[in-house]
Amino acid sequence: MAVPLTLFDPIDRTDSSYKGRTEQDFAFLNRSAQPIDHAIRNVFESWFAKFPEEKKKDIRGRFRSDDGPHSGALLEMITHEFLNAIGTNVEVEPDLDGLKPDFAATINSVKVLLECTAVQPSGSRLSGDKTEAVIKQTLDSIDTGRFRLWPEFRRHGPKPPPTKPLKNYVKNWLDTLNPDEEILRIERGGMLEEREWQWEGWRIGVKALPLNPGPDKRKDQRAIGAESRIAIVSVDEQIQKALNKKSEKYRASNLPYVIVLAHRFDLVSIMLDNINDNSLVDALLGRMQWLIPSDWNVSEAQEKRSFDGFFGAPEKPRNQRVSAVIFERCLSLTNPRIPGHPALLPPWVVYHHPEAERPLPRGLFPFAADVDLIKSPRILPASLSLRELMSLPVIERDRFSLQGGMWEAIVG
Repeated sequence: MAVPLTLFDPIDRTDSSYKGRTEQDFAFLNRSAQPIDHAIRNVFESWFAKFPEEKKKDIRGRFRSDDGPHSGALLEMITHEFLNAIGTNVEVEPDLDGLKPDFAATINSVKVLLECTAVQPSGSRLSGDKTEAVIKQTLDSIDTGRFRLWPEFRRHGPKPPPTKPLKNYVKNWLDTLNPDEEILRIERGGMLEEREWQWEGWRIGVKALPLNPGPDKRKDQRAIGAESRIAIVSVDEQIQKALNKKSEKYRASNLPYVIVLAHRFDLVSIMLDNINDNSLVDALLGRMQWLIPSDWNVSEAQEKRSFDGFFGAPEKPRNQRVSAVIFERCLSLTNPRIPGHPALLPPWVVYHHPEAERPLPRGLFPFAADVDLIKSPRILPASLSLRELMSLPVIERDRFSLQGGMWEAIVG
C-alpha cells in the first residue's frame, strides 16, 4: 500500500529554538517542536490533502523549496482552500480549450478563472537581506551577559564583510561596559552607548541595551534585543511586471479573470499604509505626482495620479480582460506586522478593474475588503475573516520580538 504524500517529514521533533536568521521558512516549520507550529503544520497538511493527486508532487516540491517557490506554492494552497470554502466545481489547472489557469471555480453562479503570483524582492535587495541575516546571526551568537544589542545597517558595502572581526569588535567593546553604571546613566537622561563598525563600505551601528540583574541569556535566546530598519520600499514596478505577465495569458477566454497576488516584502510603502494608497494601487493606477504651475507658485501645486499603471487611465483603460486583483500583503511564515502601526490595510483586498470587460459582483470574496478605486471609492469591508470562513484555529506567535506573523497576516 502506497504511503500518502505529505508536505512535512514524518519525524519526531525536539527543536523548539527560534527561527534562524538565515533559515528558510519551510525548514523552520518542518523542524520546529513548538505546539503552535505543530498546529500550523496540521492545517497545511489538511489543505494539501485536498489537492488532486496528480498535482501534489509539484505543490510539495515548491512548498519545500526556498522562500521564493515556497511562497508561490503557499499562495496556491490558500487560494485552493478559500475557493473550496466559498465556491463549487473547483478545478486545479483545468484545460479550457488550451488555456490552463491555476484554478477555475463557480462562486454564487459566476464561473471565474484565477491565476496566482507571488512577487519577490529584487535580486539586490534579496542579497542584501541575506547578508544582513548572516551578520545578525553572528551578533546573536555573542555572549552579551546583561546587555542586548540594537544593530542598525547604515551603509552596505560592495561585498559581504567578514563576521569574525565584527564579533570580536562588539565583544571587546561590551567588556568595557558596566551594566549597572549604564542603567544609572540612562536613568539620569543619558543616551545608550553606541559604536560603529566600518569595513570596506559597510557602516554598522550597534547600541548596547543594559538589563536589570537577572538570568543571563539562555542558550537559544538572541543577543539582539531591538531592531530598526528605516525604509520606505516602493515595489510597484515589480508588481506591475508580475501583473502584466499574468494578463497576457487569457485574452481569448470569455470568463471573468482574477489575479491573486501576494508579496514577501517586509515594509511596503509603510508611510502610506491604507487601502487606497499603497504600492499595489501605484502599480494599478500609476504613482502620485505633483503638478507645479509654470510660474513655480508652489502654493497652487496639485497632487494627481499619473494613470499609467496596469489599469490605465479612465479614458484609456488597459488590461480590461482582468476583472479584479486580489491582494495579500506580507505572505511569509514568520513575517511580522509592525507593532503599534495602524494596520489600515486589511490582509486581503479585492481591487476591481473600473473598466473590466467582465466585471465581478462586489462581495464575491467575503473574506476580503472590496474596492473600486475609480467608479465607487467606497470600501466594502470583509464580512468575515479567513479564520471564520475556514474554521481555522486561533494561533498566536509570541516567540518573536515583533508580534504577529504569517498566520495573522493570512487569516485576519
